[in-house]
This record gives sequence, structure tokens and C-alpha cells, in this order.
Amino acid sequence: MPKTICIAGKNRIAIDGLNHLLKYHSGHRLLAICNPTDDGTDGWQPSFRRHCRQAGVAVTTLDAVYAIEDMIFISLQFSEILKTGRFRSPHLFNIHFSLLPAYKGMDTILHTLRNGERRTGATLHLIDDGIDTGATIAQRSFPIGEQHTARDLYSMHLDNAAALFREQVAGLLTLDYTAHPQGHHGASYYGRNAFDYSRIEADFRQCAWQVHNHFRALIFPEFQLPEFNGRKIARSRITPRRSMAKPGTVMAEDGGRLIVATIDYDVELTKATGFRDS
Repeated sequence: MPKTICIAGKNRIAIDGLNHLLKYHSGHRLLAICNPTDDGTDGWQPSFRRHCRQAGVAVTTLDAVYAIEDMIFISLQFSEILKTGRFRSPHLFNIHFSLLPAYKGMDTILHTLRNGERRTGATLHLIDDGIDTGATIAQRSFPIGEQHTARDLYSMHLDNAAALFREQVAGLLTLDYTAHPQGHHGASYYGRNAFDYSRIEADFRQCAWQVHNHFRALIFPEFQLPEFNGRKIARSRITPRRSMAKPGTVMAEDGGRLIVATIDYDVELTKATGFRDS
């Protein structure tokens, strides 16, 4: 029997999910809800609203879908806060960019990199009235390389979340899945104000690993780049050279690169091109 499926979200992940439904589950009624910031024009990410219009999928609102019984609602980077009690359907799902129960909340990529994690992933879970606290259905994990930046990690999340969606969506549509309550071991949460983006200068009175992680966690050119002494930084790398000077001392500079001391190893910083030093 045909169902109503609503995809709510943004960017390539929402488009990939919608395209999969159109190709393999076209017998169902498809609806879309776009994030308020999506004005229908492509930017550094493609517009979900524009894609829906081109694909002939009706764009609707939360208020309109609250009353739809037995709807399958899937959030793919949807920005609005959901109140489950307002839905007449209990079939509410989300894909979160972390391996829950770790890194609930905001800015999961930034905190994952700042903490030096070696692995992350995407989690399909039920939506409840908490913040990413719903029972988990499936996960897809992948490794984080030492040189991966926030921008790199976002692209990797999009790929893996789309793959997780493709693997699991048939079970969601038939309600053939098992959900497991999240445990407390390894759980963490970061709120909207957990990091101050107005203070992006690194503290070099730390180990090189901590300094490097700070830089790469902020390297996302579409939003911001980290800085050192007013210079915008596009890459960082830990050198094998032990630091022999006060942390923060510039040991060498050759125009495009800086070598800076920390408390243990020097860090090489590559200055961004196309940006004026402040």
C-alpha cells in the first residue's frame, strides 16, 4: 500500500535521499520540507528546494505534515526543532553525523576533530523529544585520517550518510527494523555555545597534536578558516622536529608556510591563498 514519505533537510544528503526514493520507491507519495535558509539557488552545496522543484516533488511545511497519519518522516540535516507530540505519525527518523551516543548536539565535526578522534560515522535513529537521544537503528563508521579537515570530514559524512540511507530505507518503509535504546557509556553532548567561533586563534601552549587538531577542526573555507597572527591558515601538519623555543615562536617562514613551536613538536602551517591577512 502506498505511503506518504517526507524528506526534510538540506544539501546533497537530502537530494541523494530523495533521488533514491524517486528511483526505487516511486510508488509512494513523496513530500519535502526545506530548511528556511534554502532560497532555491545553488551555493557551495546544491539547493534541495531547487532540486525538488526540478524533480516535481511537492515542497510543504511542518504544520502541513503534522496531521498526516502513518507518514514516514526522515530528517536529513533538517534544522528545525521537532516536537513529536504534534505528529499524528510515530514513524520519525533522523540521520545524525556521529556514532551515537557520542557527540550528540551541535558542531559534531568540529568537536570530533578537536578531540582527536580516529573514527566517526553516521547514525540512523528514532526521533524523540531529546537532542539526538532516540533509539538507534543502524550505524555506518569510517576512519579519520590525521590530515582530514572539517571540510573533508563533512564530505565524508555526506557520502556515508547517503549510503546508510540507501541501506536502511526499505526497512523504514515497511517498519521492518529494530531500535536499541542508547546507553550511557561513551555518551557526550555539545550545545550551540560549546565553542566560541569568535576566538579561533590557537593556543600553542599545548602539544602539537592539540594545536593541529584545533586548526583542522576549523578549516572549512565556506564558513571560516583558523588564524595565526592574523594570517588565515588552510592546512596544518605536525613535523618530526622537536620544539626548541617558546611555544608560539615562528621558527621559519618562506612565504606560504610557517613553522611554529609548541610544547613538544613544531607545527607547519600553510597560509590560505585568496584571503587577505587581517
